[in-house]
Amino acid sequence: MKHLRLLSCLLISFLFVSCEYNTEVRRVAEDFFDALKVGDVTKMIELYPEVGELGSAYPSVGISIKKINQLPDSTYEVVLLNTYANRMGATRDIETRLFIQPRNPDAPEEGYYIYDSQGLFFPEADPSYEFAKRRGYFSGIDHTDLNIAHRLSQARIDFKEHINKLANYLRENVVADWNWDNSFGLGSGSGVITNNTKFTIPDISYVITYYKRDGTEVTKDSGRLSFELRPSGTESFSFVTNHIGNASKAEVTLNFDQDFLITTAARYDF
Repeated sequence: MKHLRLLSCLLISFLFVSCEYNTEVRRVAEDFFDALKVGDVTKMIELYPEVGELGSAYPSVGISIKKINQLPDSTYEVVLLNTYANRMGATRDIETRLFIQPRNPDAPEEGYYIYDSQGLFFPEADPSYEFAKRRGYFSGIDHTDLNIAHRLSQARIDFKEHINKLANYLRENVVADWNWDNSFGLGSGSGVITNNTKFTIPDISYVITYYKRDGTEVTKDSGRLSFELRPSGTESFSFVTNHIGNASKAEVTLNFDQDFLITTAARYDF
């Protein structure tokens, strides 16, 4: 009988402590989303030290905690619905998971913090996300927010190089056949730009740089094509530039719309 009473006391004590810690874990989750709602970055970092690595989080207008699961090693998983509103005011519920553990495993009463999450931020908003997904950066990992963010950080470096590679590829394959003349300090000429790639290219601009015989730059002029340039398409351009002095050499450089470069580099190899 004494053993039964002792067992009952231990069970009651365990349930009381477990309930107490569940309450603290719930408070951490609620306090974090309260801070997110008002943009209190200091409080957010206090509760989720690595949240700054995530980028854009879903803006919260309210949460509904569904359950709290106790995991091994005194860690917890809080499963909730995060209601957010877009710029048009439409709301949507996103299932979000917060992974929470004691700041001091030997003294849980000292408080808890969020060490990872799932569904809290939207990596799709990062221009390099589509590139990273296509290239397999997220293969073989648990798809928690921090794991995705760390792989995305690696991908951004390669994505930047890929964009530069695309720009160089376009300059090599979108060519300008042109001529010019210097008539008493007035530069004028015309040319044709041809698209030898498989891409339809919008908003192509050009820069004409004039030089003296010794290579010293005199001045620059610029312009842009009126229409997008389809594969194998051509478009002519002409220009007149004042005050080029005694310039004897000139070169034309083609530039491409940055949004087009980002979108195309994310979707294609070449």
